[in-house]
Amino acid sequence: MKEQRAPGPELLRLLAMAMIITLHYLDKGGILPPWSGAGLTTVPEGMALLLEAFCLPAVNVFVLISGYFGMEKALREGSSGGIGAVPADGSAGNAGQPAGSGGFFRAGLLRTGLIWGRVLFYSVVLSLLFFLLPRVRHSWTPYRGIERVFPVITNQYWFATAFILLMLVAPLLAKGLAALAKREYMLLLALLLGIFSLSKTVFFFIDLPLDDGGYGVLWFIVLYAVGGYLCRFGLPFMGNRVKSLLLYVLPCLGTFLLTLALRGTALLFGRFAAVTDHAYTYNHLFCFLSSVGLVSFFFTLQLKAAFPVRLIRLAAPAVFGVYLIHEHPDIRYLWPGWFHTRLFAGTIFWPVHWLGVLAALYLICLAVSLGVELLFRLFTRRLRN
Repeated sequence: MKEQRAPGPELLRLLAMAMIITLHYLDKGGILPPWSGAGLTTVPEGMALLLEAFCLPAVNVFVLISGYFGMEKALREGSSGGIGAVPADGSAGNAGQPAGSGGFFRAGLLRTGLIWGRVLFYSVVLSLLFFLLPRVRHSWTPYRGIERVFPVITNQYWFATAFILLMLVAPLLAKGLAALAKREYMLLLALLLGIFSLSKTVFFFIDLPLDDGGYGVLWFIVLYAVGGYLCRFGLPFMGNRVKSLLLYVLPCLGTFLLTLALRGTALLFGRFAAVTDHAYTYNHLFCFLSSVGLVSFFFTLQLKAAFPVRLIRLAAPAVFGVYLIHEHPDIRYLWPGWFHTRLFAGTIFWPVHWLGVLAALYLICLAVSLGVELLFRLFTRRLRN
């Protein structure tokens, strides 16, 4: 029988996908002000930037969750002798010594293959359906067909490409990280976060060669390692929901206020106009800290009502499909038009419209994704048998 996860992390996955849809609504719907610019012209633009700041950690959250449960699997395998047991005191001991870990790696490759299969399924099937639309068919080219058949290597979904690359090396990462003592692990994270997050946060006026804004597999590897650390050692305030919530809220406010400061500086002094969006990147220290706060809050959240827990566990496995549907290359710029999003840009009524669009789009995509997940579950069952 498949082991069920606690409802808190599953609820976080559902919330994070709602936040991602919100990010796409604000950006592709034309609600946000131009990123490279000075000042703010309207109150609705400020409201949009504030909401964007609070939704930005969602992408990091998904990778942190993967790192947490990836480490949990590695430790479970280690306790059974698969990859070497890790002592409870956090010392390295004999962890990481190979002892029949082939099943652990095969399971990881199978999970990666199923993720890849979902990306391919949605890319091809939705492309075939939307090929029937004259607007899409008239712009169809052989190159576009190649992109839809090979969505991962052509980076049609940037998150899916980076995540699949991460999953390909995740078993090796988990095995190596499980072998580290606590002090070694902390040193590794300090170095990684210093290179990929703190440096870009401090030197915001420099175009650092390793800074991709958190849109690549390197940053995902850092997040995966952090998620593994949270699984093994936790944080001093994990279990304190007030402190965890503050760790989410305060950096989000910092992201918003820092951006206002940069826009104001650009307006008054003509400086930093090209980097006013600097804080709105996934590997900025503020975004990273707020995502850790969210994980800390939800991983200790206790939900006891049986019916909501069943709904959460039913819907959570389908959230990746929600992303693959609404962010499909042939759909991502169409659905804001279907909902007439730009009619509400620059008005104080866009938050009401946003809530309606979020609910409708999420539920439609979730219903489709649940059906597809049922097909994949049947396919996986036959594959394993």
